[in-house]
Amino acid sequence: MKRCICCLETKEASAFSAAKGNRDGLHSHCRSCRSAQRRDAYSPKRKARPASPMGTWWCRRCELHKPLSDFYPLLVEGRNPSWCKQCTIASQKPYLARAEVRARNRELQKAARAKRRDQYNAEVRAYRARPEVAARLRSAAKFRRDQRPKHYAIIYQKAAKKAAASLTDAYVRRLIIKGTRGETRKSMHRIVPTSLICAKREHLRIHRHLRKEKP
Repeated sequence: MKRCICCLETKEASAFSAAKGNRDGLHSHCRSCRSAQRRDAYSPKRKARPASPMGTWWCRRCELHKPLSDFYPLLVEGRNPSWCKQCTIASQKPYLARAEVRARNRELQKAARAKRRDQYNAEVRAYRARPEVAARLRSAAKFRRDQRPKHYAIIYQKAAKKAAASLTDAYVRRLIIKGTRGETRKSMHRIVPTSLICAKREHLRIHRHLRKEKP
């Protein structure tokens, strides 16, 4: 079963023509509506398009001359659309007002925003990973720390408390390698396995829970 966006009637799949470009493989208009549209398009009684002044075009639905900016551009070069933007939007309102269509559009917009956000973050990371940019960022951060040491000391204390409360990977890793020094400490910082970090985090959670329950 499928609903025609023209007559808004739910019909069997056999009432729709095949369309490979659509998600379900069927045309959005039923066969009867498409036949009526073709009859209207090629009917000898159809009004002839009047000559349009320079920079305007004739809308067949509202039958008015409007500027070219009021029409959507077509991909086919040398052709102009038959309906203006206002008429096109008005014809699509019943279809876009359906709950399932609105939900699908929201999901598509959410996925598109997430994709753009990931692309932007990847570009920012690639830019900051460049040696000259990384050196400039480090010097700027050092300059800010030297100018306002107390302010950044408070920020670091808050970040440390937040990491300790949420038991982040970096905080747990520091606890694991806390007793080592020198090259051993640097090498352990790189090779601490994820399983050990997870086990240590669980141990800390249990220890904190027992401390809360202790009378």
